[in-house]
Amino acid sequence: MRVAQLERLDGTKDLRRCYHCDEFSLYNLSDDVITRKGKKTPHKYMKLIATFDIESTTIKCDRPYGFMYIWTMEIGGYSIYGNTWRDFTGFLERLIEFFSLSDDKRLIIWIQNLSFETQFMTPFLIRAFEELEVFATDVRKPIKLTVKAGIEFRCTYRLSNMNLDKMCKFEKGMKHKKLVGDLDYSKVRTPETKLKLREFSYCISDTVTLAEWVAATLKNNNDTFFTTPVTSTGYVRRDCRNGTKKERGYRNYFNKNLLTIDVYKMLKEAGRGGNTHANRLLANKIIDNVDSWDLVSSYIYSLLARKYPITKFTPYGRVDNIEELERLAKKYALLFRVVLINPRVKAGVPFPYLPIAKKTSLSGNIVNDNGRVLRVEPVADGLASIGFTVTDIDWEIISREYDFDAVLIYDVMIAKRGYLPSCIRQTIKDYFIKKCELKEQIKEAERWLEDLERQHKQHTKAYKIHLEELKDLQYKYGKMKNRLNGIFGMMYTDVVRETYELDENGDWLKPPKMSDEQIEKALSDYNNSFNSFLVYAHGVFCTAWSRLSFEDLTEACNNRKKGNVSIYGDTDSNKAIINDESDLLAFNARVEKQCDKTDAYCIVNNHKYYLGVAEKETKREKYQKFKTLGAKKYCYFDSEGLHVTVSGVVKDLAPKELKSVENFCKGFVFHKAGGKTLYYNDEPIHTIEVDGCTIETASNIGMVDSTYTLGLTTDYERILAYYAQSF
Repeated sequence: MRVAQLERLDGTKDLRRCYHCDEFSLYNLSDDVITRKGKKTPHKYMKLIATFDIESTTIKCDRPYGFMYIWTMEIGGYSIYGNTWRDFTGFLERLIEFFSLSDDKRLIIWIQNLSFETQFMTPFLIRAFEELEVFATDVRKPIKLTVKAGIEFRCTYRLSNMNLDKMCKFEKGMKHKKLVGDLDYSKVRTPETKLKLREFSYCISDTVTLAEWVAATLKNNNDTFFTTPVTSTGYVRRDCRNGTKKERGYRNYFNKNLLTIDVYKMLKEAGRGGNTHANRLLANKIIDNVDSWDLVSSYIYSLLARKYPITKFTPYGRVDNIEELERLAKKYALLFRVVLINPRVKAGVPFPYLPIAKKTSLSGNIVNDNGRVLRVEPVADGLASIGFTVTDIDWEIISREYDFDAVLIYDVMIAKRGYLPSCIRQTIKDYFIKKCELKEQIKEAERWLEDLERQHKQHTKAYKIHLEELKDLQYKYGKMKNRLNGIFGMMYTDVVRETYELDENGDWLKPPKMSDEQIEKALSDYNNSFNSFLVYAHGVFCTAWSRLSFEDLTEACNNRKKGNVSIYGDTDSNKAIINDESDLLAFNARVEKQCDKTDAYCIVNNHKYYLGVAEKETKREKYQKFKTLGAKKYCYFDSEGLHVTVSGVVKDLAPKELKSVENFCKGFVFHKAGGKTLYYNDEPIHTIEVDGCTIETASNIGMVDSTYTLGLTTDYERILAYYAQSF
C-alpha cells in the first residue's frame, strides 16, 4: 500500500490510501447492480463507478516509442494501481470472476482519453479476453470499447468536450482538483521506477478526480449508466427527440423528408462548414486599430429564423437560365449541380466563397487563394470551368461574389420550404431562454458582490453566499452554453455511418468506400428506425444559412467608401477596420426584424435578447495591432497584452514566446508552445529492455515535444505578393 496526497478545490490537502492490485480485496466493493427491464442487452450494469488511466514514457529510437510504466484505477471509492499490463488484465479477470460479469452484466470503466489508452491496451485485452467490440467515429477515435467478458470502456472526453482540468473546475459537486505540472514527461521511467510522492499523487489524482466527475455529472443530469449519452451532443439529441415524441404528427413529417441515395449524395457534396479566411489584401501586414464583431448564436439563429426543406426533394430537371433558377428559388428550397464558365471573383471581395476541396469538376487552372477559388484560367485557348453541388443559398452567395461568362445548371431538385417543426424550435428556444436567464442572474449576483465589496464586507456570510451562488450560476451557464452550441452538431450529423473495427491483432481496419447498396441499406435502417428523428437536409441548409449570415456581416464590415475593410473572418465573426458603423446597425435592424417575425428572441428582466445580431467584441477598445497569416493563424495586441490564435500552437504559452506582433511572420518557430507530436506504433506484444528493466509492451504512442514554424504556402505567398500593393 502507498499513500497519495490530493489537493481539494478549497485549497486543503488530504491523504489517500492506494492499494496495489494484487493486495486489494474485492470484498471491499459493493456488488449492487442497476437494471433496465425490457431494453436491449446489457440488462445489468454494476453500480460501481470505475475509472482508469495510464502514464507512459517515450524513448527515442529510430522513431519515438512509448510504453506504460504505471496504471491507476479508481473503483467504488478505492484507489488501485499496477505497473504492467499483466497486472491490469489480471485485475480485470479477478473482477469478472468475482462479480460474474458477462455481456449481460457489465462494469463500466471510464477513461478520459480512450483514444490514447486504446492504442496501448488493445493487444493485451485481446490476449486475455479475445472478443472486443469498438464503437468509433474514425480510425483511432473510439467512443466505446467493449470486452465481451463484461467490461465496457467509455470516453469521458467525448462526453464532456473538455480536458480533465476544466472538468474539475466547472462541474458542480467536485471536491478535488487535477494536479497539473507535477510530472516531468521528459524523464524516462520504467515499471520498476520508484515514484516520488508528488509523482505518484499526480497519477492517482487523475482517476480520483475523474471518478468524482462521473458521479457529479450523473447526478447533475439526473442520469444513470443506462441513460447517460456517449457524447456531449447526446444530451441535446435526447431533449430534442423527447420534444418530437410529444408532437402529434411529427413522425409523418419525418417520413415526408426521407432521403433517397441520389439526394443523400448531393447533400454530402453540398455540405460544408463555416467560412474561415483572411483578406489577401491585408494578410501578412500589421494593421492598427482593428475592431471585432461577432454574431450571436449564428447557427441557432439560422435554425429558428430561416426556412428549410420540409418535404422530400424531387427532380425538377434542367434549368435553362439564371432567371428560371431565381424564380424557382423564390418558391422552393433547391439542391442542384452547377458548372461556372470562366469564373472570377469580383473586385473588393475579401473572402472568396468557392472552396477548391468541394469542386466536382474542373477544366483549367485554379488561381488559389489559400484554398479558395479566385478565378479559373484556361490551360490553352478555350474555356475554363469548375463545377459544384450547391443549395439555393450557396447560389445567392456565389452570385454576389463571382462573375462568369456562362453557367450550366442541371440535376435540379426541389422541395417545399418552411420553418422547422415547432417541437424542435421550442426545444432550441428553451435552451436559449435558459441561457439568457442565467446571464441575467449572473449579472445580478455580480452586482451584489460588487456592492458588498464597496462596503468592505468580503468576509461576511452574505458575501460567501452570493459568491457560491455566482459559481453555481456560472457552472449552469457554461453547461447551457455548451448544450446550445451542441445543437448544430446534432443537426449536421451524417445519417450514414461508416463502421470502424479492430482486427484480431487489435489493428484498426479502415472501412472501404461504401457501395451504393451499403449506403441504401444504411439510409433504409435510419429511415425505418423509430429512434431516428432528424432530417439530414436541415443540417446542410443550416450551415448554408449561417454562411449567408457571415456573408451579410462581411459586407457590412467591408464598405470601402465608408472606410470599412474586413481583414479576417471565421464562421460568425469579423476582424475589420471600422470607421462607420451605419452598415452594421442596418444589418442588426434587418436581423431583429426577422427575429420579431419568427419569434427568434426572448425577453428576460425587460431585456430583449436577439439571436443572429452582430455584437461588438471591442466595445472598450480596438485591437491596437492585428496581423494574420491566413485561416486559423492570427495575433493581436490590446491593453491586456498579446493574444495568439494558431491551430496547433498552445494558446496560453504562445504570447510569452512570440513577445510581439512584429515577430508574427514567416519562419518564426514556437518551441515551448509547439505542443506535442504523436507517433502511432502498431506492433504485436513483445518485450523491450530499458535501463535494465524488461518491459512487456505492444502497440503504443510516442509523444515528443514539437515545434511549430509559421509558414506560408508557395501559392499563397505568391498571391499575397501580387496583391501587396493593391490596398
